[in-house]
Amino acid sequence: MKYIKTLFLSLSLATAFTACDMTDFGDINKDPNEPSDANAGMLFTYACTYVKYFSLNSNYYYPWTQMYPGYMSEKNNNQYGAFGGPTFGTNSYYLYPLKNCKKIIDFNSDEATKNEPSIVQFGDNANQIAVARTLMGFIYMHLTDALGPIPYTEAFQADDDNFTPVFDSQETVYAKLDADLKEAYSQFNESGSVSTADILYDGDIRAWKKLNASIRMMLAIKLADVAPEEGRARFAQAYADGAIEENAYNLNYTFDANTVGYLYYNGTNYNYNFVPNKYYVDQLKELKDNRLFQTCSLIPFGKTQAEAGVSDEDLKDFDKYIGMPLGIESSEVRKWNEICCFYNPSLTQVASTFPIITAARMLLIEAEAAQRGWIQADPAALYEAGIKASFEQWGAEGADEYIAQAAVAYTGTDAEKIEKIALQRWISGFMADGFEAWSDWRRFDVPKLEVGPVCTTVSHVPYRHQYDSEIYQGNVDNYEAAVKADLDGNDTRDQRVWWNKR
Repeated sequence: MKYIKTLFLSLSLATAFTACDMTDFGDINKDPNEPSDANAGMLFTYACTYVKYFSLNSNYYYPWTQMYPGYMSEKNNNQYGAFGGPTFGTNSYYLYPLKNCKKIIDFNSDEATKNEPSIVQFGDNANQIAVARTLMGFIYMHLTDALGPIPYTEAFQADDDNFTPVFDSQETVYAKLDADLKEAYSQFNESGSVSTADILYDGDIRAWKKLNASIRMMLAIKLADVAPEEGRARFAQAYADGAIEENAYNLNYTFDANTVGYLYYNGTNYNYNFVPNKYYVDQLKELKDNRLFQTCSLIPFGKTQAEAGVSDEDLKDFDKYIGMPLGIESSEVRKWNEICCFYNPSLTQVASTFPIITAARMLLIEAEAAQRGWIQADPAALYEAGIKASFEQWGAEGADEYIAQAAVAYTGTDAEKIEKIALQRWISGFMADGFEAWSDWRRFDVPKLEVGPVCTTVSHVPYRHQYDSEIYQGNVDNYEAAVKADLDGNDTRDQRVWWNKR
């Protein structure tokens, strides 16, 4: 398939997609790529549905977003623990959410369309552009963090007959994203709004501004080892603008009866193959972390507490919880799957809510920045606030006592303090944005994750994804130039992306 040509031709034609499941073909007599009237709200709703893939990229097949950071294992076999999964493709991201957001920006920037009823019903023009640009920035950040170089400056140029866009270096993409997001931030108008077609923040512009600043902070902090002065300047501006620091502004994704919670789907359709990883469970047991009881459970999916024979005392007993190792030999799988714990029922419902970007993550990123001297703030206070926000998010008790432990208290050398921040970011990131948790692990190697014995394709958790052929077919010259210039000529999982220079 001539992917790039097909993709960008599609981008010049397609204009709207509904928020239905991609397996629902709807009315086959209607072309969803050529509706009679473009509807900005429908475009945005569908784009928002892609946010869920940053927590769990699949409801049944190789959910690497939670496996790579050490949060998830498979209970019934060892298929995915071999880390021999597929390459990473960007086709759907460019073709649907990014394209939809670009269409919203174009419609609201064109005098001929900006005042059409199907456009203005989503909200005022400036805020539509700002939320669309912010969501695009969020998606682009994840794509470049997974792969490295990606098309950015020449994306969506089919109208100019450019079907072979250059792959911008990650350094370039990061700089462009920061600039574009800052410009989008300046376009927000809190006296205006967008409609409830915004399924992420229900049209709350203040929340979108906080997300915008948070994305810029997430971008900037990753420059600590490769471009610290530039990272510091970008971070300081984003911090001044104000990121997510309260759980009320968390970026969450709530499933519904149409999309169905991924862990519910896995439980009903795939014999509940995925369970908490031993690394995660053991870490919380070691620190007597009460978040364990709010994220995990002793009750198998689909059973009641009575049917499982579990007492109230059992549910609060750390020793009863056993995580499942990932990538173990087939002969060991049965032994472990008979004793492993499960996900808390809050995560296995049809309409479960999954955290994506939380106040805990952002406060702990701010703590790192403060520890590095990038902002004028107390790193210890931010560190403790981040832990407390995570306890509050999960409804866990005992945050003060937890923080008082020597293993958690904000003490030690500068390096030890950074390591404690990294560990708390990892703990708080459970079932949240797996891309970001993986990025943290790539930067800090916290916790020490190892692959299991069945993994023979790579000796470590992958440092990046390889490009799927859909990305470069029809654009091989630009692909090869990017790999040579920015990945040392190696499109492999051993190669590190630009900011990950350990």
